[in-house]
Amino acid sequence: MDTFLPSFIEKLVIQYQGDKCTLLNMLWDIQKHFDYVSEEAVAHLARNLNISQIDLQDTLTFYHFFHTRPAGKVKIYLDTSVTAVHQGQAQVQAAFEKELGIVLGEVSKDYDIGLYATPCIGLSDQGPACLINFLPFTQMTAKRAVFIARQLKKGISPQKLLGCLGRKSKKRLRQGQEVTNLIQRKDFLLNDRVAGAGLKKAMQKTPEDIINNIKISGLRGRGGAGFPTWKKWELCRNTESDTHYVICNADEGEPGTFKDRLLLTKHAPMLFEGMAITGRAIGAQEGIIYLRAEYQYLLPRLSRALTIFHKKYLFRIRIQIGAGAYVCGEETALLESLEGKRGEPRIRPPFPVESGYKGRPTVINNVETFCTVTRIMEKGPKKFCDKGTEQSSGTRLFSLSGDILKPGIYEWPFGITISQILTEVRARDALALQIGGPSGTLISAHEKERKICFEDLATGGAITVFSKKRDLLQIIQKHMEFFVNESCGCCSPCRAGNVMLLEFVQMLKDRKAHARNLKNVLQWCRIITQTSRCGLGQTSSNPILTALKSFPELFHNFLIPDPKDGVWNFDLKMATGKYDQIFEKNEHGI
Repeated sequence: MDTFLPSFIEKLVIQYQGDKCTLLNMLWDIQKHFDYVSEEAVAHLARNLNISQIDLQDTLTFYHFFHTRPAGKVKIYLDTSVTAVHQGQAQVQAAFEKELGIVLGEVSKDYDIGLYATPCIGLSDQGPACLINFLPFTQMTAKRAVFIARQLKKGISPQKLLGCLGRKSKKRLRQGQEVTNLIQRKDFLLNDRVAGAGLKKAMQKTPEDIINNIKISGLRGRGGAGFPTWKKWELCRNTESDTHYVICNADEGEPGTFKDRLLLTKHAPMLFEGMAITGRAIGAQEGIIYLRAEYQYLLPRLSRALTIFHKKYLFRIRIQIGAGAYVCGEETALLESLEGKRGEPRIRPPFPVESGYKGRPTVINNVETFCTVTRIMEKGPKKFCDKGTEQSSGTRLFSLSGDILKPGIYEWPFGITISQILTEVRARDALALQIGGPSGTLISAHEKERKICFEDLATGGAITVFSKKRDLLQIIQKHMEFFVNESCGCCSPCRAGNVMLLEFVQMLKDRKAHARNLKNVLQWCRIITQTSRCGLGQTSSNPILTALKSFPELFHNFLIPDPKDGVWNFDLKMATGKYDQIFEKNEHGI
């Protein structure tokens, strides 16, 4: 650690005006300068901010991308999601490990390069993929991994390496340009628009008229829960306060989802306009975009677009980078993170529309919702609600990946059937579809007449198709591993219960599970669902519950008869061992 650490931190605190809500920014700056956040850095920062060192350490270790030990000047984060595994992630990982002389989770002392796993980086349509110092490298192969590792060992920076790969493909790549946004189908949202038209029309209306337009459109939040957008805005506007806030949830962390990546890359002005329209409706003058850490390569592009926006409009927007925590997609956890705390969900009520950011009334919507608001104000609510179903009006974006010939982003009206989807994406020998990521619904490809809408299959926008060559138990296992690792640990049922569910899946794979185990697991699923504080715990049982509903034979064929002697063998140390390992790992910030 540099000897000028104390002065660096003092200047940092002055730069951010001692605002504790900017703690994540300060931690990012420290890590980018020193490669990790040491105990000494924590002590100096806590002293300068006049907060408890224990509380600061507690916040630091909550987030996946903050390191408390030397983590390498170059950090490689491999996407280890289910889709990446099917695309060849294991071969890419093996190539990196062999060339760097380390295994996942270690740092090469000779070259100061760290190799780490991360569950999903929003690139399921072009994997296997990885982030190197948060720059995206897509379509990875073992051969490409070897080439990249050798260049990094020579001291070639990730940025220069990205440019080198661009020259190989006869074009110069700028930051983030290796990522492609393959748009397979456009409709209401993505069709050509007139820049500024939606915001201009909104500024000519009263706040009440804006809210009424959104009410007529029938727009529901595009994050997955589907709460009526107009209702959220009206509740916020009617809450008395000297300040209201507009927050954009750009923490697109559900594995298999990448639609917001397109909007952030190609349609940022449409997002800004939607936030400003919302501000007009609820009486807010300021907005914040909470951008997931995995998308920070988009920050230069977004900042340029925001500078142009600020020259034209008075509504102020700033961008806050997250630090890697799936649970921060839950709106109250996101608020905690924005305020420089652990991203743990708050107890509700009060709801954010009553007491949100800094205790003020706050509207939180996701990227697609704000963009859709812009188009509704531009084209009128009637054109929007002419599409869709009775309870699910309009179109929405879908991220399609998996065993299909046409992966990418599709804009379909609500009400589209599974049969239509499989045909349009050219699915290959489909067995199952994961609707809405791990927290969603696993259905059989034979359920062809089911529809994507709030009345039937609700989704946050991700659809992953699995062919008959895939191991469904492995998929369920990967999804449960995801929830075990992403649980914030606040609720005991979620913290410990998901570990038990994961152990059951492993027992099933090993053909060691009995019928009584399944019965106990179903009871635990109910407990976790009903007693968890936030959406993570309330949906973490879905990989098991929805698979059991659509593929009951998958479970019953692997179960073995209960022993007749009724002997109960229970090893407490073995039963809690995996949980203790995870807890210790999180405590040390590994």
